[in-house]
Amino acid sequence: MSGDFKVKSVSEAKLSDTFFGDGDRYYKAKINMITLDEKSFQKKKQGLYVLIQANNFDESLTKLKDGMNNSMADYEIASITETAIIDVFEFNA
Repeated sequence: MSGDFKVKSVSEAKLSDTFFGDGDRYYKAKINMITLDEKSFQKKKQGLYVLIQANNFDESLTKLKDGMNNSMADYEIASITETAIIDVFEFNA
């Protein structure tokens, strides 16, 4: 990166996971984890957000499904939207 740049704002995002790849875009997916309440025997949905790096919508959907393959819980994909995020840097403590 060369030249001057200015960071106008920084905000915290509540993400459960990030699926990195070689794409040039970032997509934000909302996943509803489905659990069964043992007392009332009703299904409960808990919304989680995931960030996916992909080249297009179809690739982001495939990466999301591949990333959730190891999950033991039932889930449904509520939405996938393209973000204005340009780049993400991993934090290594």
